[in-house]
Amino acid sequence: MTAPTFILDRAGFPMLRVEAIGAYIHWYPLTKIQAEYFLCSTTDSQFDEKWYDDLLYLNARVTPTEISDNNYWNAFLTGVLPHEAQQLAQWAQCSIPTLDEWLTAYRALKQQPELSDAFASMGDLSERTRTLLERVDAASRNVAAHEGLTRTRADQLLMRLGVMEWVDCPNSRVRWGGMGKPAKRFRGGLFSPDHGQPHELLDPETDRASYYGLRLIRRA
Repeated sequence: MTAPTFILDRAGFPMLRVEAIGAYIHWYPLTKIQAEYFLCSTTDSQFDEKWYDDLLYLNARVTPTEISDNNYWNAFLTGVLPHEAQQLAQWAQCSIPTLDEWLTAYRALKQQPELSDAFASMGDLSERTRTLLERVDAASRNVAAHEGLTRTRADQLLMRLGVMEWVDCPNSRVRWGGMGKPAKRFRGGLFSPDHGQPHELLDPETDRASYYGLRLIRRA
């Protein structure tokens, strides 16, 4: 039986099947809306109102209808530490990708053109989720055009021009690194995933970086 192209996570956000890694990958980095579903259901006391407020101080919240070229990164959850990302992944019944999985998915998707009418194929999306997806897509397309980028499917998923994303680096000096390329107006000139090596924070377990978020995968 052929695996479906898209599935929805427990918060109703889409994940795309990437055959190169035999897994589903979130269409976008984890959003604040998904994190709010997590906060409403977790019983872990470390994830309280203050925790979320501290993250919003680093990267403010934006409603789906307010998303624009100048703020679409505000839709994503950033400032999380690796152990917090692991808790979010466990709740979502997903995993943080390894460096090899992230790179393999990026390189495969970079060779593919954008999916046209992708949102129409994503199943039963809520109005709020669909609005967020569409507004981020339009904004990031404008930014890519402004920067002279030829947009691939990897760019459509914001593996560039999104945020830095935690990856598990089991064979590295530091276990947790970051992959991606933040939009210049968010954190300009930081990194390029085409280098193939993870970006490293000085102390990933304690440094809350405003530009570090996460994208999860579900291994089939």
